[in-house]
Amino acid sequence: MLEKLKMLGYLWIGRRFEKKIGENSWLAVNLARAAIPVDPATYLGYAILFSLITFAAGALPLTVILIFFLGPGLLSLSPLLVWSLIPAYFVLYPIVRQRGRKEQIDSVLPFAAGYLSVLASVGIPPDKLFESLARQDMGEVSTEAKMIVRDMYFLGYDFLSAIKRAADRTPSKLFRDFLDGIRVTILSGGSLARYLEDQTVNLMKMREEKEHAFVRSLGIFGEVYVVLVVLAPLLFIILLIFLGAAGRMAIPLPLLLILLTYFFIPIAGIVVLGLLEMSMPKGE
Repeated sequence: MLEKLKMLGYLWIGRRFEKKIGENSWLAVNLARAAIPVDPATYLGYAILFSLITFAAGALPLTVILIFFLGPGLLSLSPLLVWSLIPAYFVLYPIVRQRGRKEQIDSVLPFAAGYLSVLASVGIPPDKLFESLARQDMGEVSTEAKMIVRDMYFLGYDFLSAIKRAADRTPSKLFRDFLDGIRVTILSGGSLARYLEDQTVNLMKMREEKEHAFVRSLGIFGEVYVVLVVLAPLLFIILLIFLGAAGRMAIPLPLLLILLTYFFIPIAGIVVLGLLEMSMPKGE
């Protein structure tokens, strides 16, 4: 069903914008960096068609019905507000996906650089290095290597041009600098094996620094958790008991204790865990 919608979206809408969506357009660049294997015109046509269908079939009728029964107001317009998340999703999805790819590439790159360094030290040609890397299970780094191999063997680019295309396409600045360094080293006649060896050492040091910073942050998160989830509720409970005994509470004490126990404490724990997850090194 989705494939048919993509085809119809391209035929009815996307192909009309095909000439305006070049390789350097915002949509084409972000789709490439997110490694979404869809033509920009097809993606745009599908996004517009799907948004129009959901608008005509769901959001608009529900809005009309609510206005008829409830009258104009924010509640009546809520279907349109919910529907607006659909086009927003199509805009934000490539951005969110490429951010995830960047974190995974940065995490695996030190090991990929070490792998390439070992191969280069025994005299394997540069193009074969990435051909071998593409066959390994190194996540998004292997995906990038596969696209380099595709550019060389299926699109007819030479190795240096394929490397430049990959550097322009990748969402990771570390990987971009890594590829640019390979290209400059080859053009200047330098030792690729020595360059890869140096990069492996530097990338490993950067990875160790990130891990040490994360370990230090664990102590801070531990203190925040103790204060927010353990000490604060206990102090609040004691305060509520004194206020309840003094008869100065407008809200019943049992209701406040239920809200504190079943809502505040779980939500505070989820917030702390969410912050911890956000700060945790990705792609481990």
